[in-house]
Amino acid sequence: LDLSYCKIQQLPPTLSGLEHLCELTLVDAHLSSFPLVVAYLPELRNLDLSRNQIDSIPAVVARLEQLVTLSLRRNKLTRFPRALAQLGHLRYLDLSGNSIWVLDEDLSALRRLRELDLSRNQLQYIAPSIGYLPAMERLDLSNNSELRQFPFPIVRWTGLTQLNIRNCGILEINDNLGRLDLLRSLDLSDNPLRFLPPSLTSLHKLEELYLNDMNLVSIDEDLSSLTELRRLSLRHNPLELLPTGLSQLPNLIELDASDCELVNISSALGTCQNLRELNLRGNETLEQLPSSIGLLTKLRFINLDDTGISSRSIAYIYRNSEVFCRLTTSSTANSDEFSYLTIKLDPEMARQDIASLLTIPKLYNLELPHLHLTHFPMVRGQLLELRELDLSYNELSNAGLPATLFELPQLYELNLAHNLLEEVPTGLDNLPNLQVLHLQDNLIADWELAGTLRARLREYRSGRTSGIRVNRVQNRGKGRIKGD
Repeated sequence: LDLSYCKIQQLPPTLSGLEHLCELTLVDAHLSSFPLVVAYLPELRNLDLSRNQIDSIPAVVARLEQLVTLSLRRNKLTRFPRALAQLGHLRYLDLSGNSIWVLDEDLSALRRLRELDLSRNQLQYIAPSIGYLPAMERLDLSNNSELRQFPFPIVRWTGLTQLNIRNCGILEINDNLGRLDLLRSLDLSDNPLRFLPPSLTSLHKLEELYLNDMNLVSIDEDLSSLTELRRLSLRHNPLELLPTGLSQLPNLIELDASDCELVNISSALGTCQNLRELNLRGNETLEQLPSSIGLLTKLRFINLDDTGISSRSIAYIYRNSEVFCRLTTSSTANSDEFSYLTIKLDPEMARQDIASLLTIPKLYNLELPHLHLTHFPMVRGQLLELRELDLSYNELSNAGLPATLFELPQLYELNLAHNLLEEVPTGLDNLPNLQVLHLQDNLIADWELAGTLRARLREYRSGRTSGIRVNRVQNRGKGRIKGD
């Protein structure tokens, strides 16, 4: 039964007649107190009271003996509700977004609890007497900035697989962390740690490690023992070098070192054969990549925005590569599941030396919008594999388009929208595979010219099963012509 967003404020007593009800959702129902009638639903297993004004939980809640999941997210609780200790079958408990400041030993009674979310509270104290919770697997304490100390009872919960203590104001973590040897995901981000605990390297099952925004100048620990690691995030630290041991992580697929202060990337990174995503955005002092990056045949996304890495350096790396590349300066660039590599370029670096980019033999997609380009380089004998070319939002006139641009044998889509073209470009007939052409918002104002384009393309495409698509041609306020 879902009564969310109904503003009912109080549940009717007749609800207790639904004795076989197993799920009740009351999100944002304007409840100011726990609805007592709910306690008389003996088979209730899932209860969601998120986003209400509940500030306490009555003892009668103990009647819900079959309750498995309970969400009290974003209410007005200030302490861990003692009554919840009677819910012996509870497996999932969400208390996030409240004002709970203390967590006492009542929690120890929830022996079957698997997942606990206490994020975005005001925790200052976690009782050391909290005992072993044998079923606990996932714990989220993030964004309790007044906690300050690593919660010692956690190390007793040796079944933990996910631990998030982001932004808890923690200054130090002792070696007891190593007792959590089943951890698969650990987030220590946004804590003012003076150093990382040495026991971190003993978490051999770790698959995800997040160390963002920690003001780490260096990472002295050798991470080579974390052989199961798949995702490593070091974002926004003043690191000049990546940690050692990365080359010995055979399962690493994502590495985020954006907004650091890297000055050099070791050639050993080229041995991470399963790496799929590499984010180096915002490393302004980084001017080159090792050529070994070109050996990462499974790499699908590199972000080089706001770096000093030149187009020439990229072209050098991929001059002999068998990987199809997509080069883009778009702010929405991201990884995908296609077979080519997406490289997010720094716009200024790309604009300075576009000609170098054109030498990449396996270039599949080239996106260069918003670069204030007034001309495009000659491409004779180059871009033989190019399928898609985006030159939109530039300052290209007809004179700025070389004839060789219209000799690309594989070009499927050409985007010249939002430029300064005064007439339909000549040479379109020479693009045998062109299927999509964008010309909107140029200076093409002559209706006859657009008609000529239509006629030429109809003639060109006669006898083919799929016709070329020309999107709307707009002459900037003087009329519109819709293409075929």
